[in-house]
Amino acid sequence: MSRGPAAATADLGTELGWDRSRLSHQLVRMENRGMVVREDCAEDARGLMVRITRDGRRGIEAAAPAHAEAVQRHFFDHLSRAEIEGVGFAGVCGFAGGFGRRMLNPWGEALIKQFVKEAIDHAVRLEQALAKLQTEKKVAVLHYAPIRATVVGEDPEIFPFMGSSRLEEPINRFRVSAVFHGHAHNGALEGKTATGIPVYNVSMPAVQKHATNHPPLRIVEV
Repeated sequence: MSRGPAAATADLGTELGWDRSRLSHQLVRMENRGMVVREDCAEDARGLMVRITRDGRRGIEAAAPAHAEAVQRHFFDHLSRAEIEGVGFAGVCGFAGGFGRRMLNPWGEALIKQFVKEAIDHAVRLEQALAKLQTEKKVAVLHYAPIRATVVGEDPEIFPFMGSSRLEEPINRFRVSAVFHGHAHNGALEGKTATGIPVYNVSMPAVQKHATNHPPLRIVEV
């Protein structure tokens, strides 16, 4: 079994909006199918980490086509040609590594270099996805933040784990119309890249925190 990415169960519950019981039942089902394993958390003796297995990764890859078809059927098929052809979407997960002058660079041990390589790989994927778009308007959709401004509000000690400036470079170069990301649950809702491109933090906990008189939605005209 390869050691895939891991996440704390508390973070998973927050991200999904699930209570502890519902999340636990789902993880048990996935663990019984060999898709994830649960491990002790080094930073929290009462917490657990969930790590995806090789079989779990294969399950995601197998489910992706059906998921994409459902999105096409329930969303894009209801849009007009002008709506579809006028705006192009490029999406990648992104990765951590920090921002600006404090961004992590590939020095030292092999694990550090591997960490930085992962961040670079995601930036390259974003660049490739944007390069394929032939639309006038381009929108980038990420999980990790491409700028520091929208993670302000989180503890400064975890800023390097909230995103990476490496994602900003292709966004600026391709003159993206707008960027949306999650992950920063306590971050600011808006920011701008160095060239003025708007970046929106649409993490559900962050949006809900500010949605006092309206539904937790973010509507942006591009």
